[in-house]
Parts: sequence; structure tokens; C-alpha cells
Amino acid sequence: KVLVWGSKNLRKRHIDVLIINGEGIDGENRHQHGNQSWTSDPLDMVNDVVKLLHELFEWEICYVSRGSKYHVQVGATDWDEILAEKLGAVYNSPHSKTSISDDYGLLELNGLKILYAHGISYSPDPAGKGRPLSKELANCNDSSETRADLQLRSHVHAYGEYKAFFEVEGEMKLQTIITTPCCKYPDSFMMKGGMGHTVPDIGFVEIIVEEDGELFINPIVAKPESREPHVSDVNKILGKRNEKSK
Repeated sequence: KVLVWGSKNLRKRHIDVLIINGEGIDGENRHQHGNQSWTSDPLDMVNDVVKLLHELFEWEICYVSRGSKYHVQVGATDWDEILAEKLGAVYNSPHSKTSISDDYGLLELNGLKILYAHGISYSPDPAGKGRPLSKELANCNDSSETRADLQLRSHVHAYGEYKAFFEVEGEMKLQTIITTPCCKYPDSFMMKGGMGHTVPDIGFVEIIVEEDGELFINPIVAKPESREPHVSDVNKILGKRNEKSK
């Protein structure tokens, strides 16, 4: 329901470029032996993702990056690569001509350089959530290969955004980095470090690059519907038991 709602809120229904920024599927969920997953067969997941994406979006070009090995790799098989093939994604490995996907990819659109990659570090501290983004943006400026006007990251299950000016070839340029929301509800493994900050941002991000290179970012984010949790009334239960024992 959330993703259908999100697709209806796109400013542009027919999109030019679709980027699956890693972990198109949840995978076998090995730490839980598949518990809380509707299937532990990655191929079933890939086929359903392809079906869902075609129901949600219409696109001209598709790119896929690779997510964490825990979710998408079994032995030597990378399921993000298989997803990329089934989606007809464009070959866009920075260093290999035989891979459709890779750990990161580079695009240029209307003079804007974009680098997309799944991984980024994470801070559970609400006041420090921006630090991984600012650190990543600064570190990527150390090399021309990783320097870009727009950096796209995922992994943290929450939307975030940071902008800063950097000197590039003697000119000050404004650069942006974002983390995207996810399409996954929390499971038991996500709660291993505590209950705090386990409710994710669900959705995706629409990015519009005008012909002059001007950038517009439209995060489409929803929180999972919050229902009042069941609370066991111990006094009430004990009271009923005491009545039965009389």
C-alpha cells in the first residue's frame, strides 16, 4: 500500500531512469533461517520484485547496484546481478565489461555527475545521523573517480540529506549526498541492538535534473502504520485465576 501510494505521488509518472540502489531483495535471511520471510527462495523474490516494479513505474533506462552480501549473495551468485538482468538494466560497472551491476556506478545527466552505491556507515544517535553523510561526501572528494555532484546511498533504511561546497579545479561547487528510504519492515534481526530507531522510512526518492543541471529532490517517505500494541494486563489475569481457585 505504501509503495502504491508513493508511485501516485511522483511528479513524473513515466520516469527516464530507474536506479535500484542495492538489495532489490531481502534474501534468505540466514540469521533467522528464513523466519519472518514469505519465502527463502531468492529467485521467487527476484521474480516478484520485477513484477512489482513494472506495476509501480514506467521507465526508459534502469541501473542496479549491489547491496550487502548477507542479503543478495549466495556462494558466487549475486542476486542483484540476476535482478539487473531480468529488468534489462544497462551494463554500468566502472571497471568490468561483463557485469551489469557493481558495488557502485557513475552517471552523467545534463552536466550533473551522479555516483550511486548501496553502502554507507550508520549512526543510531539522532543528533549524529548527518555525520556519516558529511564524512562520505568529504571522503569522496579525495579522488576524481569518486567525486560527484550528487551522491546516492541506501542501507540505513532512512532518508537523509546533506549539502556542502567543495573546491573542484579551482571552482567552488555545491555537492549533495542523500540516503534513500527502504522497502522493508523491521524484523527480529534488526532489533538485536535494541528497540530504539527500528521503525524505518518506507518509500523511494524522485530526482529531477533540469536541462541546465539544476537539481530537485523529492523524497517520498511514509512511516509504517502504527497500531496500538497489545499490553498484557497482569492484574486482570491474576484476578481471574484467583476467582477460579476459590
